[in-house]
Amino acid sequence: SASRGSVPELLHVDPARVQDSVVDTAAFDWTPRFKGHPRAVAGVLAALVLLILWGALTGSRIPASAISDDPHRTDSAMYGVIIDRMNDGVGYYDAVAKEQPARGYPTSPAMTVREPTLAWVTSLLGDRVMIGILWLLAAIAAGLSVWVYGRTERTRRSWVSTTAVAALSVAIFAFPGGVHVHEVWVSLLIYIGLIVRGVGWTKASMALLLVAALIRELVAPVMLVMLVVAYVSRRRREAWGWAGCVAVFWVFYAVHIVRVHDMAVGPSVHSPSWVAVGGWPCVVDAVRASSLLALVPFWVAAILVPTGLLGWVSRSGRLFDAVAAFLVSYAVLFCVVGRPNNGYWGSFVGVLLLPGIVFGLGFIVGELRDLAASTSRRKSRSLR
Repeated sequence: SASRGSVPELLHVDPARVQDSVVDTAAFDWTPRFKGHPRAVAGVLAALVLLILWGALTGSRIPASAISDDPHRTDSAMYGVIIDRMNDGVGYYDAVAKEQPARGYPTSPAMTVREPTLAWVTSLLGDRVMIGILWLLAAIAAGLSVWVYGRTERTRRSWVSTTAVAALSVAIFAFPGGVHVHEVWVSLLIYIGLIVRGVGWTKASMALLLVAALIRELVAPVMLVMLVVAYVSRRRREAWGWAGCVAVFWVFYAVHIVRVHDMAVGPSVHSPSWVAVGGWPCVVDAVRASSLLALVPFWVAAILVPTGLLGWVSRSGRLFDAVAAFLVSYAVLFCVVGRPNNGYWGSFVGVLLLPGIVFGLGFIVGELRDLAASTSRRKSRSLR
């Protein structure tokens, strides 16, 4: 009947309404975190200067010996051989028990042995398929950057700059040699996982970050950070979801630890403690070692890393709060944990921190402009 509308009216779809139904459009909104709080602005700028000086004056702590010139003595090469053994019918833990000690890598404590997930999947699907998946993840990460930053940035210049930095940051992971590198996979998964959580796709974020944790246990604290963020934001249902992800991870990792203890290995070197308390310079090292900042001198990275951290912290919003909490948590962690030769740990931090450099520079320029305007007004009043 006419009351039910015509066929064209029934078939009409409003794109904006469809988008609102699948995306939390409010997630793109943000406000300056320190607006109207001049003392807070002064405090964060003072902290920025202190961190820059601490990093620049201390310098890099990564020794030249930590960088291997022999392509056959890298983690990637070792796991490539382990996967070859698995393709010949050898179990993962049996292959690790042979290869890791033979190459001088410790197998004690249990954390020195990576989780089997990446090796299992690569052995099942093969390198070619995994390279294709790696490229697909990089393409998704770049595409999300174009879309999300296109909605969050308020000027074309900021959008283009942020998107370019983000796209280049993820592009460096899309190389065939990275297919056996655990940090390459988790960097892309965490980048995508945190971005999609920011736009409201929480279940997809949980799946991605859980997979990342099952590949590399070092990123498991990300889920704890998201649990806290959800709880503080009064998203109780989401918090329970993250708690479930953490539980799944620990069950899996407990089984992994048991399997490592049951491995039959010969004499093995015991790994020294990862607690090094290297302070802020270790954070700069970690970010610089596995990101685009490896192309610049350390003193430049010492300026840009805290600027990128400030960029995310300076904005308040669903996306920015989550990423800022993640970056601050891992910055604190890397101040305490991580030897000088563990610089590659920072790859999954750097990939998200670098776009924040654009935000940070915008914040600094804006605050200096406001300061200059305020000073000019005071001078004009005094001359009246």
